[in-house]
Amino acid sequence: MTSIDRQAAYTGTKDVAAPLRFDLARLEAYLTANARGFKGPFAVADETEPRRRRPLLTILVIALVIAALAAAFWFLAPPEWKARIGLGAAGISPLALVTTHMDRQQLESGNELLTVTGRVINPTSKEQDVPAIQAQLRNKTGKVVYSWTIAPPARTLPAGGSASFNSAEVNVPPGGDELTISLGSPRA
Repeated sequence: MTSIDRQAAYTGTKDVAAPLRFDLARLEAYLTANARGFKGPFAVADETEPRRRRPLLTILVIALVIAALAAAFWFLAPPEWKARIGLGAAGISPLALVTTHMDRQQLESGNELLTVTGRVINPTSKEQDVPAIQAQLRNKTGKVVYSWTIAPPARTLPAGGSASFNSAEVNVPPGGDELTISLGSPRA
C-alpha cells in the first residue's frame, strides 16, 4: 500500500483536473441558444477586471487615522514627550519670578532662619494659574542641600498682574550658598 502525504496532496490551490473542467465554448453556445438575456462570453478567472480602489475613500481613511493618532497624542502624551517635539514646554509657566530679598539669620536658639521674599509676575495678556513655587538651596558644587515648596500667593494672576510671596524656613542646613526658585515641579 502506497502512503501519501495528505497534507501536501490536499492543501492549497491547483488547476482543475482535465476530466472535471467545463467546456466553456459549448456552455456559452447552449446558454446563448436557451437562456433569455444571456450575454456572453464568460470571463475566465484570469481575465476578470481587477477590483477598483476608491482613492478618495482611501485618502479619507488615512487622514482620519492620522487625525485620531494626533488627538490621542495631544491629550494622552506626557508633557515631556510634547516638549521633545516642540508642541509645548514641559511644565514651564509663562509667569516670571523676581526674588526681592533673601536673608539668613542665626537665631538665639542656635537654629538658622532663611527668609525669602519676591513677586510672581504675569507678563502675558491672559489670566494665568499660579503653580506652587519650588525653592532649592544648593552648595558650591551644585548639590541640593535643602528644598521646600512655597504656597502660591494667589490662585490666578490677571493679565499684567503680580503678587508677592514670602517664605521663612527654620533649621536650614549649613553649606547652601545658591538659592534657586522656580514655578511648578522642582528642577533636578
